Amino acid sequence: MNSLEDFPNLSSEAKAERAGLYSHTQTVFAIANEMAAVSESLAQLRSSPMQLGDKPLIVLSRGLSDGASPETEAAWRSLQTEMVKSSSNGKQVIAEKSGHYIQFSEPELVTVAIHDVIRAAAENRDRKTAWRINFEEGDFWNI
Repeated sequence: MNSLEDFPNLSSEAKAERAGLYSHTQTVFAIANEMAAVSESLAQLRSSPMQLGDKPLIVLSRGLSDGASPETEAAWRSLQTEMVKSSSNGKQVIAEKSGHYIQFSEPELVTVAIHDVIRAAAENRDRKTAWRINFEEGDFWNI
């Protein structure tokens, strides 16, 4: 997974840039360091779960395995499910045709998710503003 063939939406220039980036020793070390820190990062997430209240949240999850063990896949899915629960206005979208790089395999899902979160945040803001106006005017029945 995640070979350049896995990204049909990338231009040939972008594929060349990506291939060049991954050929640098510095990039390889950065990836290795990131992988080495996964256990610590997971422990931090579990010890201090996010609380987003009613802030809009969309968790995009890969639909295709990246070759991780079944245990790792299950842990990853569990963390993403917990992340969705951190907001009363959260939802999870499975990118059925994507591995790790959803933005390359299914860019339309990313675009729609961004638009949906912006729209929900604006609606949420408008509701809170309307509530404050009604509250300040003493009109509690129209809240």
